[in-house]
Amino acid sequence: MVRTILCTVAVLAVTVVGCGSDNDSAAREATSTVASVAESASSAPPAASTLPELTPVEGVEPEAAFVAALGPYGVPVRNEESAVGTGQRICKALTGGESAEAATRFGLEEQLWTPEESGKAVVVAAKLLCPENADRVGN
Repeated sequence: MVRTILCTVAVLAVTVVGCGSDNDSAAREATSTVASVAESASSAPPAASTLPELTPVEGVEPEAAFVAALGPYGVPVRNEESAVGTGQRICKALTGGESAEAATRFGLEEQLWTPEESGKAVVVAAKLLCPENADRVGN
C-alpha cells in the first residue's frame, strides 16, 4: 500500500514538475516540505515566534489573512492579487481531491516559488483560505 502511494506521488510529481533530474528533486522537496510544514503548523510555535497562527479569525477576510501569513512563513509575495489567485487554485485542487503535493504545482508554475515555498503556501492556503481542507495537509 505504501509503495503504491509512493509510486503514485512520484508519477504525479514527474508529470507535474517535468522529467529532468533537477525537477525530480524539486518534486521530492515539495512533497517533504508539505509534510514538514503541516507537522510544524499543527504544533504550538515557540513563545518567541512571530509567525501568525494558521487558523481563520472572525472578521478577517481569508484572502487578507493568507497574504499576510505568506511572508512570515517564508513565501515571497510579489503581487497580492496574483498570490491570492494561486491560493484559490490550490484550494480548488484540494477540494477537487488532489493531494497537497500535487497542489504545489500552482506555486511552482504561477509564482515561481521554490518547492519549499510552494509547499508552505499549500499549507497556509488550506488553513486560511479553505479550512475545510486543513486536514488534508495535517492537523
